[in-house]
Amino acid sequence: MRWGRLRRGKDRGDDVRGSGIDSSPAMKISTLLSALLMAGTAFSSQDPLADLPEDLKAAHVTFVELCASCHGVLGDGKGTTELDRPARSFADGGFSFGNTKEALFRTLKSGIPGTPMPAFGGQVPDERLEELARLVQFLGPGGEPEPPKGTELIVKDRPLIVRGHFPALDGEEDDVVRGLLIGDPSGMSFQYASDNLRLLSVRLGGFVDRADWGGRGGSPLRPLGRSIYTPRDLLRPTAWRLANEGYLRPRLRATSTTRGVAKIEYELFDAAGVLVARCVEAPRMLSTSLGSGYAVSYQLTAGATRALTFYPYPSPTSQSWTLNHGGAEFTGSLTTGHVSCKRPMESPGNELRIMTPLPGMSAVERGFEMIVSPEEPVLFEAGVLFLTEWSDENAVRALKELQHGNK
Repeated sequence: MRWGRLRRGKDRGDDVRGSGIDSSPAMKISTLLSALLMAGTAFSSQDPLADLPEDLKAAHVTFVELCASCHGVLGDGKGTTELDRPARSFADGGFSFGNTKEALFRTLKSGIPGTPMPAFGGQVPDERLEELARLVQFLGPGGEPEPPKGTELIVKDRPLIVRGHFPALDGEEDDVVRGLLIGDPSGMSFQYASDNLRLLSVRLGGFVDRADWGGRGGSPLRPLGRSIYTPRDLLRPTAWRLANEGYLRPRLRATSTTRGVAKIEYELFDAAGVLVARCVEAPRMLSTSLGSGYAVSYQLTAGATRALTFYPYPSPTSQSWTLNHGGAEFTGSLTTGHVSCKRPMESPGNELRIMTPLPGMSAVERGFEMIVSPEEPVLFEAGVLFLTEWSDENAVRALKELQHGNK
């Protein structure tokens, strides 16, 4: 089997390097001095910690180190870092993904892809992040967090999968009549169309409201996570194509959530109804201190040697910036071989597209071609990282964290 696996962001309870935060002493001192000087200027006659409960004062030290440069020492959004949009004032409420302790913990651990909010899961122990979540609640507008509805499904320590009728995606008219939604404990969810197995939307936040449980049923299931990325290529009916012979038709076989991994199993047929290959794919969240994103692993088993083209991205990829990071061989493994990275051709922003190439795999405009054979399964991965700030150096550092930082 040929492997091309990107490492997952740190799971709950995993060991971290020591018990502190993975940053240099000089950076810690600089951040602390900057935040404390700001506190001394704004609150020279008032101790900003005076109203904090004793059991939250240690969390506030962590808050000053990690969060105050953007959110301010008191969480009022008056930090020293200049941002395109002001950082959130916790006192104003309006949290992106809810203000329950669980929702705040997930945001702290996984970050918010596509924003300056980084993921701290690979740097800070879960216990300290839980304390931070309590502190952010304390700095909020007060009142009890709104309890979930009786029809809301909540993802806890293992993935959940639901199938059914979903509302139309943003900007589209037609409902997704046959769809499925995978909820990951990280707070990320993945919405698919069941008929062609296209990944329609990557979401972050709550999981799903089973509105179909009420009344006589028949109401669409309502995804609660905010859409952060739409991977589907609208120009193509499916993501898979038999080279020079037309698109393949997927047929769903099963879904599963074993050993904490959500999987979709399906078959790929050509226009004549001949089975070409079987595929198992498994999506998950990726998180680094420099940005978050997602990756999907694909395991292909073919009945005969065939050339396939796969299109995992919604727009053309620039050929002008390519990073081949890793070992000397194209083994398809992040830890031993190359990871091929590109940026979108139009409006690249901070999006870093990641693939683990295989021997003989070649890039095409919106994806890549590969040779599959019955001798051995082929396993590769494709995904996206949204860096908090774009630079070639940050891209390399993020990849190194995925490769080495979460062992």
